[in-house]
Amino acid sequence: IFDVFTRLNDLYLTLKLAMNKGFPYSIPTEIVIPMIGCGIGGLKWEDVAKVIDEATPDLPVRVIEWERS
Repeated sequence: IFDVFTRLNDLYLTLKLAMNKGFPYSIPTEIVIPMIGCGIGGLKWEDVAKVIDEATPDLPVRVIEWERS
């Protein structure tokens, strides 16, 4: 459980940093991302989605479900 919490916390901090400092010229109107952390990372999408929503409350996030070919 500690490992999962640590990875979710790292995700939250990375998103907050990107929102505060990662966009020097303009603030994006939308973020498009894959289901980060849910493949090799082993996290549950329900947990990751909550972190993303909390870290980016004023920004729409579109999630792309990537399928291996």
